Amino acid sequence: MTNFETLQQAYLWLKAGERDKARALLLDVIDKNPEEAEAWVGLSFCVYTVQERKKCLERALRVDSGHRYARAALARLEGAGVPAANPTSPGKKRSAAAVYWSLLFMAFCFGGVVLFALLYEKPFSPPAEVAALQPGQYLFIDFYADWCAPCQRMAPVIADLEQECRGSNVKIMKVDVDSPTSEALAHKYNVNSIPRYILVDSTGKVKNDWVGSGPASMFDPVREQCGSQ
Repeated sequence: MTNFETLQQAYLWLKAGERDKARALLLDVIDKNPEEAEAWVGLSFCVYTVQERKKCLERALRVDSGHRYARAALARLEGAGVPAANPTSPGKKRSAAAVYWSLLFMAFCFGGVVLFALLYEKPFSPPAEVAALQPGQYLFIDFYADWCAPCQRMAPVIADLEQECRGSNVKIMKVDVDSPTSEALAHKYNVNSIPRYILVDSTGKVKNDWVGSGPASMFDPVREQCGSQ
């Protein structure tokens, strides 16, 4: 696999909660190219202490000083004022309380990672954007960020899809995951990697779910709905 494909697979493992598998792939990318900022950012999701996460994000910023996510995430960690974890001797297990609080803190920092979804799962209630749909209508949600290279590559594909579905029963909404106003919607659909595309019906039920970039044909199910009115 290319580095890009390996990164995509690593984020899929993260989405599935397989952190060790994701870590192995990310370390493989870093071993081949230590200057891959996205791999360092991904690795920050696979460590167990705040100090380790900071080191990963700092390394990503040394490679790409303009990386918006790495800079914002590091600022949040430094602003939280959380002390570095005490070193533990080899083979000595951390206390259950230490592990619990470490994982809980990481869940809040990641904003909707799989662990948080498992620990705190609310009954589903459709977001306002979905509640506004009429019966038979659909909402296609594009979760993206300006710093996300795969999102940028997919931008022309999404623009073409918007053109094709204009005036149809499919509404298209772009959601910048860096915007504070998008946090609730991202949590609702457990968005922990981007690009992420979700097609929901008027009841809020997810009809299709895509992670990562791909050919325009991956959205054929959306086009089918656009032409079914």
